[in-house]
Amino acid sequence: MASSTEIPTFPLKLSRQERKDQKERTKAFEKELRALAKGTGWRSAQGTLFRAQGDWFVSNLPTLAFQRGVVVRWTHKPMKIDPLFWSIFGLDENNKMPLSFRDQGAWTIRPATQQFYLSEDVTDPLKLAEDTLAYSNERLAEVEMLTIENLLSEYEPFSSNKGMRRTIAVCLLLLVGRENEALELCGDGNDSGSVFDRDSGGFAHDNITFFDAARQWIIANRVAT
Repeated sequence: MASSTEIPTFPLKLSRQERKDQKERTKAFEKELRALAKGTGWRSAQGTLFRAQGDWFVSNLPTLAFQRGVVVRWTHKPMKIDPLFWSIFGLDENNKMPLSFRDQGAWTIRPATQQFYLSEDVTDPLKLAEDTLAYSNERLAEVEMLTIENLLSEYEPFSSNKGMRRTIAVCLLLLVGRENEALELCGDGNDSGSVFDRDSGGFAHDNITFFDAARQWIIANRVAT
């Protein structure tokens, strides 16, 4: 199927009929996608397709473009990365949450979304649902070939990362047993000021950033072992 990284935008103003048509197409698309996904291993929640496959968690959030085509938003991450993140922040109870929490929960690792515009000449919402599921299966096959080391290489050099990307790099380093590099990436803990003045890694609680918590977690686990 044809795809593009150029994401189309909706017209600034839609007529009443255009809004109605788009709503009906979206409803038909979502209904068909749920039906197609049933029994395939894919689950659906709030319009997102997701699943656990081997060592990976993957998700795809599709939305119909205006009149033709569909925009897909794909993410993938190791299944082990959220439990590690929860352990670092003392949130182990999140391991009991449903699988969809890894996609939609507030305290979860959020890798960068990869957006593509599929089937740009297709208007039929049923065909677009088929194309969306086919795309999801194609990406799933690619992800199954990945290793955590493969994914980690996308974050080199590690010192160049900020925010969530830095958090992910720390977690990936820990998952492959490279604790010294993870600890170095967390910094020395001598930053002054509030969390709003520092790189929190996307998460902070009681003036403790992710990197503060990760540093403490690494040191504590070294002592324990």
